[in-house]
Amino acid sequence: MGGCSTVNKVLPDYRDDYKKSKTAAPLEVPPDLIGSTDIDQQKVGFDDKKEKPRLRAKLRRSQDGHNNLIVYEDFARAWRRTGLALEGIGLTLEDRDRERGLYFIHAEGQEYLIRLIEGSSSTRIVVLNSDGQIENSETTEKILSLLHEQLK
Repeated sequence: MGGCSTVNKVLPDYRDDYKKSKTAAPLEVPPDLIGSTDIDQQKVGFDDKKEKPRLRAKLRRSQDGHNNLIVYEDFARAWRRTGLALEGIGLTLEDRDRERGLYFIHAEGQEYLIRLIEGSSSTRIVVLNSDGQIENSETTEKILSLLHEQLK
């Protein structure tokens, strides 16, 4: 208890100055710092150079006719967002294997695997059947469409 009285004797008392103080104007962010990080782009969802919405995901059919979803993010971020998206669209998530890039889900009574394939500047998502083969069906198209809505 004696410590407080010692501090008051050593340090100046600024209580009156504090009571007279006013709120300062908000700080301005320099223009060269706005949109300069991935975090800023993720929050806003805009391309900092063109000032238009940035494409984050795109449904695509490969040359061999397979449906897939391209997510324009690295594997780690796409993995996390895909897991959240799967939960958000109400699919039953049975298991996951991040090392192999697989989510195991149930949809319409069947087991499917959602596979994330890392690319140089994007991550590709495909739906596999329980045998591990790329599946092209109405159900898998629906799954990819729902994921696209969550990830775009």
